[in-house]
Amino acid sequence: MKKIILIIGLLMFLGCTSAETKDKKEHHLIRGMNYSKAGKYSKAIEEYQEFYKIDKKDPVLLREMGLAYAHLREYDIAEKYYLEAFEVDPKDQVTLTNLSILYYKMNNFEESERYLGMISNDSMDYRLFLLKGYISYDEQKYEESYQSFHAVLNMIEVEDYTFVKKYVDILQRTNRTNEIYPFIYSVYQAQKDNPEAVIDYSVFLIDVFNDYEGAFKALKTYNAQQKNDHVILELAKRSFEVGKLEDSETYLKLLTDAYKYDVRVLRLKRDIALKKGNKEEADKYSKVLEKVSDLKNEKH
Repeated sequence: MKKIILIIGLLMFLGCTSAETKDKKEHHLIRGMNYSKAGKYSKAIEEYQEFYKIDKKDPVLLREMGLAYAHLREYDIAEKYYLEAFEVDPKDQVTLTNLSILYYKMNNFEESERYLGMISNDSMDYRLFLLKGYISYDEQKYEESYQSFHAVLNMIEVEDYTFVKKYVDILQRTNRTNEIYPFIYSVYQAQKDNPEAVIDYSVFLIDVFNDYEGAFKALKTYNAQQKNDHVILELAKRSFEVGKLEDSETYLKLLTDAYKYDVRVLRLKRDIALKKGNKEEADKYSKVLEKVSDLKNEKH
């Protein structure tokens, strides 16, 4: 009878210990994940390490640890934990995804493609199509890259396109120039409140179609709504390119004081002076450019 009581007591103790351990692990995991969401990856890792001391075989923990280290660009350590997660569950789709993305960031395209090949079709999301597109592009397999990027167009909002320049380059390389304008115009329409997107759109119009008129229209429309130094500088630069020196000078005067010693502004002022045959003025800007360059070199 005493033996039975002892065994029951022992089982109850083990049960309590197991529950406490589980609670402890969950506590560290949840805290770590909350830190990660807040971008506090070092703090997240501290919590994950406490969990890791208790259990080194939990795939969720190992994935989260790898992700935190990847965010800190400590790719070798991230690789270690991702591979440990892979050993625990070689078919886990999240782990395979994380490994394929990590190896791309490490410029190990072969390994990235290897893990990509293990991912089921049902688990292929826009990130993986993007990844395939980037790998193919870097390997100069432009037709494959086109197919992957093209698939992404129907998966995400236009605001989330991160591959615009590469996609336009691919369209040029694969003789699909008729698709370029509709594509960049759709991006512009979705992001025309973003000054950098407006500038990119104007650059494409000029570089691909030599359409200065369309580029000026987009830049001026934005500038009329809300002034932006980047857009104003682009207007000044493009005005100079088409020989409108007075327009270029007018735009340069609209820039804020923050751009007073900007190298691009100084060069443009020097070039305008040279075009006008004002060598003395051009020399003045050349000397300022030298001083600015010297200051930058000292800082570095």
